Amino acid sequence: MERSLENFRKKRSDLEKYIFLISLEDRNETLFYRLVMDNLEEMMPIIYTPTVGKACQEYAHIFRRPRGFYISAEDKERVYPSLQRIREVSAAIGTAVAQVAFNQRLARVAQPKDLTAFITDQMFQPYYSKTG
Repeated sequence: MERSLENFRKKRSDLEKYIFLISLEDRNETLFYRLVMDNLEEMMPIIYTPTVGKACQEYAHIFRRPRGFYISAEDKERVYPSLQRIREVSAAIGTAVAQVAFNQRLARVAQPKDLTAFITDQMFQPYYSKTG
């Protein structure tokens, strides 16, 4: 880690330091987070404002590799629910979160007997008036 910190400090500009850290994250994520956490005061201006703004402006010049993931057509239902199921899935998520809140005594209301029904009742219900 000392060598990485030394290499970081040798960079002349904040943008060079940013590029160094991003490439370190690609190579060794554990070392990246350890370096940042142990030197947070020194690293924050590089991994956050204002350097990230400069990195966005210079993105075309500093691009190394794409970040993200690919979702095939067959997998899309496994990542995001279909619109036909969005309310059902939202209610299930809300119920799970509420159950954790009740279990950890974080909720500020008494736990209802039917938590799923309670959550569903709290959800936004769109209403579209008929025109014409």
